[in-house]
Order: sequence, then structure tokens, then C-alpha cells
Amino acid sequence: MTWYLTCGRPPYSGTRDEKFEAHLAGQLPEYAPRIEVPDGLEDWLCWLLRRETRDRPAFAVEARRALARLGSPILELPPLPRAETGLGLTLLRRPPLVGRSGERGRLLDVLDEVRKGAPRVVVLRGPSGIGKASLGR
Repeated sequence: MTWYLTCGRPPYSGTRDEKFEAHLAGQLPEYAPRIEVPDGLEDWLCWLLRRETRDRPAFAVEARRALARLGSPILELPPLPRAETGLGLTLLRRPPLVGRSGERGRLLDVLDEVRKGAPRVVVLRGPSGIGKASLGR
């Protein structure tokens, strides 16, 4: 979005497959902002758009902190939640699945059977809010 807002276009264009291939090639087009941007913004954007996920920020708060360090008045950011960890960030990433190792193991066993060619159907059922969707993911 930042690339679009500063350059008036997204970094990649074309069909979905063409955009995917361009991203996999790992080469960003020239960054040509139409407005004045702070020093370091291009580097920040390139960091976020790196091909390998391990080379990008692991958490949104890392990217936000780096952006705030650019120190430009045009980048007025609202304050972070009072706690930068814990409940203040629950919407930024999914909480881990806890206490479902048996169920998860059984799903992985069934997946292995499917990979070997055996047809299988799995039904996850239980009361609302028990974590069926998380287990299925």
C-alpha cells in the first residue's frame, strides 16, 4: 500500500500469475515516488517486499518501529497499544494451538495416508468456539 500511495502504482503489474512470477524473480521495479518521501523509506519498503519471508520482519510491530525510526513528520503514526506484546497485538497474528497434540497428530497421520493415495474424509465437530477451525488450519 505504501508503494502505491507514494508511486501511484503497485510494485508489480499484470495478471496474478505475472505478479507472482515477478515477485519470485526477486527484482523490484525502480522506486519512483511522485511525492517527497523521507530518507530510508525505499529501504524500508524493500525490506517488507523481500522474496524470502525469513528476510522480512517477523512481526508487524518490527516494521512499525522501523518506520517510526525514519522520523519524518509526514509519517505521523498513532501510538502503539500500551503493551507492545500480549493482548495489544492479538489481532496481528494467530495465537498458537495449545493442547491439541493428539488431534493434530491424527490429522497429520490421515494426511500421510492421503499422500500415499488412500481416500480419507475427516470431520471436525464439537461445540462452537472449541477450536475446530484452528485445528483444521
